[in-house]
Amino acid sequence: MIGNVILTATLVVALLLFVASASGLATIYTIRVRQSLLQNQATQVAQLIQQVYLIVNTTQIPSNTNYVLKSLGLPNQLDGYPYTLTLSTTQTTTGLVSITVKLTLTATYGQASSTVLLGKNFALAKNPSTTLGATTISAQLYKCAGSIGGQTAQGSACTGQPAGEVVLQLEGGIYAG
Repeated sequence: MIGNVILTATLVVALLLFVASASGLATIYTIRVRQSLLQNQATQVAQLIQQVYLIVNTTQIPSNTNYVLKSLGLPNQLDGYPYTLTLSTTQTTTGLVSITVKLTLTATYGQASSTVLLGKNFALAKNPSTTLGATTISAQLYKCAGSIGGQTAQGSACTGQPAGEVVLQLEGGIYAG
């Protein structure tokens, strides 16, 4: 009789330990999968911006091309959560500009960033940040022609930018839910 009580208590403790450890392992797995998803998406966006920059910055692009518009292909949510996309630039000691793409989940924890190197003639139209999932976000890269008779050729993104400057501007709609 006493042996049955001890054995039952031991089985209950073992069951509780099993459930707790299985739950902990599932949580760790979910966090790692989410982090991998965020990192892959941030890397994809950064590399896409770099590729479009290289296309726009070439001398072989037709002279009548004012800009290149490329969809970033971002989903409305990542792992079922809304997110914030933030772009920032820094200048290296050699004068090159690097752009950092940062994705941060807004309703839970999780963030990732990816940095790529661009040329000396890269600029952001402003410090773009898009929150709460976007319907369609596109990278619009302008190659500025400079001022022609006091007026910029491509519009507001190139205002005040020197000739040959490549300017990135995010385009797209944002929804709040």
